[in-house]
Amino acid sequence: MNYKVWVTFLLLIFIFAYDYPSILFKRPQSVHHWRQADCASLALNYFQNGMSFFNPQTHNLTSNNKTSSFCAPSEIPFGYYFIASLYKVFGYNDFIYRFVNTLIFIIGLFYLFKTFRILLDDNFWAISGTLLFFTSPVLVYYGNNFLTDMSALAFTFIAWYFFFKYYLASNMRSLYLSILFFFIAASYKITALMSFSSLGVILIIELLKINKIGYKNNLLFKSPLKTIVSFVGVISLIGAWVIYAKNYNLKNATAYFSTTIFPIWEMDKEQINAVIQNIKGLWLNQYFHRYTLVFFAIIFVVNIFLIKKSNKVVAFNNIILFLFTIVYVILWFATFKDHDYYTINLYILLVFTLLNFLLILKSSYTQIFKSIIFKVLFAAFVMFNFNHARIQQHLRYYGWWNEYNEYKDYHTITPYLYSIGIHPLDTVICLPDDSHFTLYLMNQRGWTECMGNNLDSASISLSISKGANYLIINGEETIKRDYLKSFLSKPIGQYNSIKIYKIGN
Repeated sequence: MNYKVWVTFLLLIFIFAYDYPSILFKRPQSVHHWRQADCASLALNYFQNGMSFFNPQTHNLTSNNKTSSFCAPSEIPFGYYFIASLYKVFGYNDFIYRFVNTLIFIIGLFYLFKTFRILLDDNFWAISGTLLFFTSPVLVYYGNNFLTDMSALAFTFIAWYFFFKYYLASNMRSLYLSILFFFIAASYKITALMSFSSLGVILIIELLKINKIGYKNNLLFKSPLKTIVSFVGVISLIGAWVIYAKNYNLKNATAYFSTTIFPIWEMDKEQINAVIQNIKGLWLNQYFHRYTLVFFAIIFVVNIFLIKKSNKVVAFNNIILFLFTIVYVILWFATFKDHDYYTINLYILLVFTLLNFLLILKSSYTQIFKSIIFKVLFAAFVMFNFNHARIQQHLRYYGWWNEYNEYKDYHTITPYLYSIGIHPLDTVICLPDDSHFTLYLMNQRGWTECMGNNLDSASISLSISKGANYLIINGEETIKRDYLKSFLSKPIGQYNSIKIYKIGN
């Protein structure tokens, strides 16, 4: 069969095995449902509140002394705004959000395949190398999710494809397309600038005449002035939004979305050990199977020892990305304790590690590169990882990771709330919830237990003074809390396990 048919066929097999068609219809849930709901909330609030690009909002009232919902993420909200625009055309539905992100991810994988193919000129290695990255539990899970991190990585894959087209043919149009997609990737998640910055280092090396890194030992960037202007333009636009977001958050007195770092030097020994233990015990097997991480470590070392046999531009980027990864881990070390998705844009290092290794085999160890036995072993390795990812994906949606059964009534309660006279602009207190995702699920603005709020009668009264109209409680155990008794005198409805009370004015 034609190689495009093969890659499409195999991607579809993986897609169905990972239950993507069914998951497309699920609302935010499972691992990091809080961050999922934040992303979905930004898009929904654009749709409901006038499509003002420079005034992002969420459902949680955490700004202006906990009276408003104005807060800006560090990423330029192109993705959220685009989803909101689709809601304007097709109506609001979480399916649209998941579908768009899934489509971007699959297109990104296809361009990763094209990158492997134009450099390796081998259909097997292009297909199997791409599929290996569709077996990381983290990438599989967030590939059809709500977070922008995965789309940023997909756009990075596309950007690298156009860069290598430029590298092989010196076509400036391809370079400009590459820079455009690097910009889109960084606008979706600022950490995607890692790849773009790697090329920036190479540009500086050539400008300083330290080395020529282009094809056949020529200059990589043949129009340095135009390239510099393009690079400065991208950095300036990304930087301008970060400055705007910081000022916007300061103006609205909120620190809900982080626009800072969480470096290792601000942590004590006990905190550092807690991060390491969580990575080893919880997350490591989610990045890739442990054996696969060992495989990547081994081939990276091999790449270093055989660097003189490497493709220069791939080898340079492999090393620079490795150094950037170390810097990134140091700067955001604290986040790795509880957040697997902070690793997503680091996967580009593993892509270059594998690509570099295969190019070394192609140029200097042709018999191994073309060996049927080696290819069969690698195909088995991919399938081993595929089975691991499939099991982990199932656990994330249908196993112990998922809180759905505990909060399932929130997923369908909105029409009932409307029927008893509660509408999106009405503010509510929702218990229990130490995040804000129940507010998004109900499409209600308000407060939860997040950040230590509403955990006693005084804080409940404070929320009422700020405008809380209704108290929404899930589960009998929560209702039994002593400090809630004085607020339960006006029940107005019940939806399965959720009870609703009128409070305030």
